[in-house]
Amino acid sequence: MLGLRRCHIPLLTYLFLVVYPSVSLTHLRSFAEHRADDHSQLRTNVVEAHPFWGLLFLNNNLHVAHHAHPHVPWHELPRVWRAMRQGSVRLGRVFGGYGEVAREYLLRPFITPEHPFG
Repeated sequence: MLGLRRCHIPLLTYLFLVVYPSVSLTHLRSFAEHRADDHSQLRTNVVEAHPFWGLLFLNNNLHVAHHAHPHVPWHELPRVWRAMRQGSVRLGRVFGGYGEVAREYLLRPFITPEHPFG
């Protein structure tokens, strides 16, 4: 709270203009990228977003490539990801961006209360 007083930012302004949007974006990323599936390699969806969103979410599409090839250096992950996309590797759903995620799930249910594996 001392930092808020020094910066002269009212608490409610900080909560609604910094904290709430930050947490919302984090939940959007988590919501879009995780799903239940019997096959472990299909449990992660990928969002190939605009470079701005990719930077904001730390190019999380490369996360799948990292888990598939954990010993590959970080600077080679884009190449590995492109090869995975063009190859016959089974991937979870690949979204074309967060707008596509919003169009598909903003007004439709996505999660059911029952666990999908019974």
